[in-house]
Amino acid sequence: MPIFSVGAPALWAASAAGKFEVVRSHVFISKNLVHRFIPLYSFTYLQMQFKVVRILVEEAGANINQTTNTSSTPLRGACYDGHLEIVKYLVEHGADIEIANQHGHTSLMIAAYRQKVDVVKYLISCGADVNRSSKKGVLLGSTSAITSILEGNTAMHDAVEGENLEVCALLLNAGARLVPDEFGVCPLMCAILPMLLEYCDSGEKRRDALKLLGCTRVDKKMDMVGAIEAWNDALQVPLTEEEQKHVRYLIASHLSHVEEEVERFEVAQVYEGHKEIQTLEDIAAIEDSPDAIRLQSLLIRERILGGAHADVHYYLRFRGAIYSDLGHVDKCYELWSHALILQQTHLTPLHMSTQTMFQAFLETFLHTLNDRAIHMELAGRRNAPPKQDIVKFVFERVCFELERLADWGERPLSDLCNCGEDHLHSCDDEKKRVVLLGLQLLALVNRLSLPMHDEDEEDDVVYICRASETVEVGHVFH
Repeated sequence: MPIFSVGAPALWAASAAGKFEVVRSHVFISKNLVHRFIPLYSFTYLQMQFKVVRILVEEAGANINQTTNTSSTPLRGACYDGHLEIVKYLVEHGADIEIANQHGHTSLMIAAYRQKVDVVKYLISCGADVNRSSKKGVLLGSTSAITSILEGNTAMHDAVEGENLEVCALLLNAGARLVPDEFGVCPLMCAILPMLLEYCDSGEKRRDALKLLGCTRVDKKMDMVGAIEAWNDALQVPLTEEEQKHVRYLIASHLSHVEEEVERFEVAQVYEGHKEIQTLEDIAAIEDSPDAIRLQSLLIRERILGGAHADVHYYLRFRGAIYSDLGHVDKCYELWSHALILQQTHLTPLHMSTQTMFQAFLETFLHTLNDRAIHMELAGRRNAPPKQDIVKFVFERVCFELERLADWGERPLSDLCNCGEDHLHSCDDEKKRVVLLGLQLLALVNRLSLPMHDEDEEDDVVYICRASETVEVGHVFH
């Protein structure tokens, strides 16, 4: 077997067996491959491989800051699993603590997220930037124009998401600021920790923070009782007169005018007429209705985080999938449709999240249709086939996505790499994938074979013409 075939198996086998002289001989024979295949990164994840790391660095001359194809360094690998001895060794031998991976995450960020307290403490002592943020790409304005290059998470965001009080305290003591991320979301909004509430600079923010805590308990912890407690606590936070006026304008729309220009939050129809809880009586009215609590959670998250936030899209998709598993596919389609509209409103064309949403729709359509065919003899197990209206809606959105891409022009699309550099890619494959998905939707409409009126047949001709024009405009197969 070649020494450095896929995954460097010979080197792995020798090191795992403690045959360090064999490791030395392999390294000596193929020194150039140490640089080319960067095995150093592979061994920083394992504490037992510290001796191998030393051999690679001291005897083979491995590049200690060499990155993988995802821009990860050996130091980041060691920080991920909290191997403090290896972390110290790499830093002492010249490892750059500020090199970020393709998502813009530094070694400090991953250590904070993984709750590796000793590693966080050591990196801070080495001067790691506690306020560095990851680059998050672009945000679209109302006219599909790029409005800004966005700054992403800091180590504090990652620490709060990891829900570790000790790590948060270390970062705060080192001068970490509670700065908003690319969506204006402060770290304490990500996953509330009681110790951070004192850093809220207004009652309104404290109230929103506690409301988001309730949302997290509903959707992530499946803790309805805990959610109700958090929302009760939120509504008991005192607000100034100006804050009360602002909240009523944003949520209840009781005011016809406010002095500052603030965008009013419009509750989407998908929330079935629910309004955001404003009083303890509102909470009492929903506390015995799990579905109402779940919808309230989605509504609150969208209002606070905004329609562009990935968490808003994720939990709409997540809750829809649960409804689908329970047989309530129509409610699933409603939530997914809302998520898709938000994604196409705020994200760049052919964004991976949008493509994932398209694929989820298609797979669910096919699953319900095939399940019905398989279990025809079992009336109780048959799912209703997808209605043409929802299939056509998704098809329209596929066409719209390709039209957005055509309007985007010659500007290159970001590949979502957030390491601080511009990395461009060709979108031809993604474009073809979306077109083929649209064609599958057309075939699905035909497969449903539902009775149609004359006007429906005319509509189908319109849809087929629309598909042809979209492909032509987008130069998809050129």
